[in-house]
Amino acid sequence: MGKHSNISLLIVAAGSFIGGVGVGIFIATDRGKKTRQWVSSHASDFSRWVDDKKNVTLEKSSDQLHKIRNRMEKSYKNTVPDLYEATEHIDFDSSI
Repeated sequence: MGKHSNISLLIVAAGSFIGGVGVGIFIATDRGKKTRQWVSSHASDFSRWVDDKKNVTLEKSSDQLHKIRNRMEKSYKNTVPDLYEATEHIDFDSSI
């Protein structure tokens, strides 16, 4: 449920931002060229912010996955015996 909540919050935040920019353009008192430059500048800043957050998130998730993988490998190695080591002292050539 936490993931759904975060996604909903992100969608609402992005929609609010876009809606605010749209309303700002319509009620702006500046000339059109100046307003477009302002919107372009802020859109570029927002795009860079999103890219930075994406890169940080990818790096953190990659680190977490690596840690989980290492823990799983250690757990597997500790619970499942190595059959080569377990049977190396058995003499299969001796007659019964």
